[in-house]
Amino acid sequence: MRTDGFDELIADLGKELVGHDRYTAVSDASAQVSRVQAFDERVVAGASLDDLDLDLTPSVLRDYCEKLGRAPVTRDTLRALMPEQGLLVSGPDNEQVTAGALILFGKRLKDFFSHAVMSVTEAGKKREIYEAV
Repeated sequence: MRTDGFDELIADLGKELVGHDRYTAVSDASAQVSRVQAFDERVVAGASLDDLDLDLTPSVLRDYCEKLGRAPVTRDTLRALMPEQGLLVSGPDNEQVTAGALILFGKRLKDFFSHAVMSVTEAGKKREIYEAV
């Protein structure tokens, strides 16, 4: 592949690598940068993988990765993609569920966020309000 400059190189690489990906999960807690966490990155006490709709998760993340030109998500790559996206965090004994994972894929959101109300704006104009159920 021949390129004229850095921007062209990155653009060419992007084209060459469409559909290729390597899902890697950060399993070492010390590798995570110490900083103030956004709400959706926080681990939710008492939540587990059983609280997530794991039948819905692959199809949503498959669509997400397809839109970004990433490799297709399979059940095998799903468990590595979820920590990469901040949906799961490695804990001392197992993977811990974040607020973001519960908001996106929780079966019973009201069990964890009883007063939650979310506003979703799509394309800067279509706005919908959702309450926890």
